[in-house]
Amino acid sequence: MNATPHAPHIEQTGRIGHTVFSIWEPRQRRAGASDVPVVLLHGASSSRRTWSPLLPALAGRDVIAVDIRGHGDSGFPDGRRNRAEVSLDVAAVLDTLEIGRAAFLGASLGAALSINLAEQRPDLAAGLVLEDPPLRAGTEPASFVEEMREHLARAAALSPAEVIDDVRKAMPLASDDEVRIVAEDRQRFDVRFTEYGLDWFLRPWREVFAEVACPITVLAGEPALGSVVTAVEEADCLRLLNAPSRFLRLPGAGHSIRRDVPAAYHEAVLAALDDIDRAERGGPDGWPEAGSAVPGKD
Repeated sequence: MNATPHAPHIEQTGRIGHTVFSIWEPRQRRAGASDVPVVLLHGASSSRRTWSPLLPALAGRDVIAVDIRGHGDSGFPDGRRNRAEVSLDVAAVLDTLEIGRAAFLGASLGAALSINLAEQRPDLAAGLVLEDPPLRAGTEPASFVEEMREHLARAAALSPAEVIDDVRKAMPLASDDEVRIVAEDRQRFDVRFTEYGLDWFLRPWREVFAEVACPITVLAGEPALGSVVTAVEEADCLRLLNAPSRFLRLPGAGHSIRRDVPAAYHEAVLAALDDIDRAERGGPDGWPEAGSAVPGKD
């Protein structure tokens, strides 16, 4: 792995098979803290670079960001593949690095993968923080996935100049550097990923939520501004999530909450991570020890 400084962290990059990842180790840990590591999973046609603005808020924690296969620096393996392997790529990184239990912070596609990692590998999931997850897929699975495939295919067919124009229209307040990074990530995206990588959206997330034995925080924007979490999914989340799990709508945000309202987003993420830390310690709020049943869920 190659190491480079990134205040307040030291960054190392590495590759396991076709999967490229970065690890940010804190220069200074919080006194007396036993913080769980945080695993960052980006959205479709993005990369681990999207998380750079969040790193200062995660000072004191170990952070791992993975480029999902077909995205960023990660390759796209040939041969017959299936959706399960997408999230198992992430599990392989954590197993190889002996990370142990971690909090998964996922955006959109990354949120869907986080949910399914908690289902496939509950031993790795200390908690989930889900940024505008595509829960509508559980209500309208076939149409939602087809919309996503068509959208990503159209974006992949654009010229470099058209990509930049498209990103500027979608992110009018973004800096030139941020627009450049997003545009580069879109151009590097391997559209073959859509052949099966979006099939995670077809999973019955309500059943998974009812079974996952770790804290879950769902962060949603406003549907009028582009959030994909509708009032239907909000009602189901409120019904299924028991404290300290929670559902939060952040005013003024659309689908990309971390870009639209960064201060509120950082505050919500840190509160969720504190809950996950307490849960791992069997905290004073009464959340059970890791691996035991969730209160109110049989």
